[in-house]
Amino acid sequence: MPVTSVSVNAERVVVGYCDQGASNLFRLKVGNVSSTSVTYGSEATISSDWVFHKALGFDSNANKVIAYYADYNASGSNSSWGRIKVGTVDASNNTISFGSATTFAEYNVNQRMGHAFDSDKNVNYLAFRDLTNTQGKLLSHTTSGNTVSIGSAIRASVICNGSCETVCARGVTISNCCSLSSNSISISTKSICACGSSNYVR
Repeated sequence: MPVTSVSVNAERVVVGYCDQGASNLFRLKVGNVSSTSVTYGSEATISSDWVFHKALGFDSNANKVIAYYADYNASGSNSSWGRIKVGTVDASNNTISFGSATTFAEYNVNQRMGHAFDSDKNVNYLAFRDLTNTQGKLLSHTTSGNTVSIGSAIRASVICNGSCETVCARGVTISNCCSLSSNSISISTKSICACGSSNYVR
């Protein structure tokens, strides 16, 4: 099962994984990084349903961790709707608490996802694949407390070559041909780089 992680402030890292010993639940731990060692706090469970594909992002403006996942039983077996949860890290005891889940896709998104954060506009972006039509999509969203406000998902294309591939080695990057305004996006040309195989996001 894929493992995902994200670095946060206060020398902390959040690691997400599927617990195969507990019906593949999506779980996270907060780690305190000291030199070359990491000490982890208690485990937190994101979803009580089977989860395979997932991603983590960090909103550095709000200091929030964002968890994305395909919820296998969201609307019947193998529906794999897209969900988002926003979490707050407690550095005093290396724990994380999450708000309620928000649905960003009422269709199957059970493939690779990637997160990017625009620090100029304080907007988060998620690249994912809509398996009902195999299209890559881009979703803008903002956080407030442990809640998320989402825009409309739009179709996107992949660029994974040259410097772009290096820039997005840990997720996605948005190119200059996007017109960004709060939770809306206008794309004039190919404009998203989602690392990994183009079989996942295109």
